[in-house]
Amino acid sequence: MHPRDSLRVRLVFILVAALAVILPSTAGAVVTQLGDSGWSVAVNEDWDIGVVVDDLTTDAVFIEIVKRFVGQPDEYNLMPAMYIEFIKVSEQAVGQIIITDEFVTNDTTEPWIDYHMELAVSLYDPEAGFALESDPSGDQFSTVVLSGSNGHNGLPTKFDFYNGLVPNDPPDQDDFRPGYDSGSMIIVADPQMQIDQRILLKEYPTIPEPATLGLLLFGGLALLRGRSKTR
Repeated sequence: MHPRDSLRVRLVFILVAALAVILPSTAGAVVTQLGDSGWSVAVNEDWDIGVVVDDLTTDAVFIEIVKRFVGQPDEYNLMPAMYIEFIKVSEQAVGQIIITDEFVTNDTTEPWIDYHMELAVSLYDPEAGFALESDPSGDQFSTVVLSGSNGHNGLPTKFDFYNGLVPNDPPDQDDFRPGYDSGSMIIVADPQMQIDQRILLKEYPTIPEPATLGLLLFGGLALLRGRSKTR
């Protein structure tokens, strides 16, 4: 074999191995049909994730997601991400997957100050993007930023929720609910997607440094004191 060909083979092998590490496997996943939408959804069977179809039209499937994060940060102080795979199973699949509500429970060991939702799209063949009219409520977060332009037809691929606090105390029912009320996240699929192609939705929280957490808690207590004086 020519040295250049050998190098090319090694590079391809490295690329495939890297993708295998980055992308979650559907082995051991629970796959559920999203009604007659032409889409299925796959989630890791060890994760606490539920997806329910709320409505279906000729153009879109409307879904609700319930998700519970557990565990603790890794050695880099990062919380693990959760993935949902939307799999195209019919040529007549609807063109939009609309998340009308999402209940995210923080049952980890740490509170969160940010939250992130992103579509992991292919670099050369972006199969999806968030519609510009997407308008999640943010709920506990005061700032919501839609960014990126590497999705289908140049659509953005990431939502970042900033300036908030989601306590790690589920009994208080302080679930984070992006899309609550009239808000929604609209995923637009490339109509040229082939059968069995997937749209990968990744979500993960950010935890505060101890000093930042102290300031957030202090601000929350001050706000509560102010409210009590006005009663």
